Amino acid sequence: MLSVILGASVGFTLPVANPTIAIVFGNPTVTRSDMLRAGAPINSVGILVAVGVSLLLGPIFLG
Repeated sequence: MLSVILGASVGFTLPVANPTIAIVFGNPTVTRSDMLRAGAPINSVGILVAVGVSLLLGPIFLG
């Protein structure tokens, strides 16, 4: 459950994740493919970090 919570907080791929990203996406020079190209690697790293943290800290806090 902890990894799901941490993974859900990582949303950098599409403009629905954050209001500031939606403002940037409103610029006509930024396309959806640009957003996906920049956000997908960040999401992948974030999910790996979230799973790693949950595997390390989950047993400590959840018993």
